[in-house]
Amino acid sequence: MQVLRLVGSELEVPVARAELKSISVVGADMVLTKQDGSIILLKGLALEAVVGDGSTRVVFKDGAVPAQSLLGEVGEVTLDRSIVARKTVVSNDVES
Repeated sequence: MQVLRLVGSELEVPVARAELKSISVVGADMVLTKQDGSIILLKGLALEAVVGDGSTRVVFKDGAVPAQSLLGEVGEVTLDRSIVARKTVVSNDVES
């Protein structure tokens, strides 16, 4: 499993979108499953797509998409309010 973390407003994923079999959400993370079965974990990206300012983009080899659009491809996502509360507290502490 490859784990990628967001730095700034772009997250570079070293594959083309055509290589993906599925996109899912586990907790605050987005999980990309490739056609060959390998997994790429996008740490914190699902949460960022929900509570972020909308500027976050995921850059694939064949183009970039907003994180919110990628989240939209997952289908129904149930939001755990306790995760959002923790994100808000962390953001406030960092900005203070």
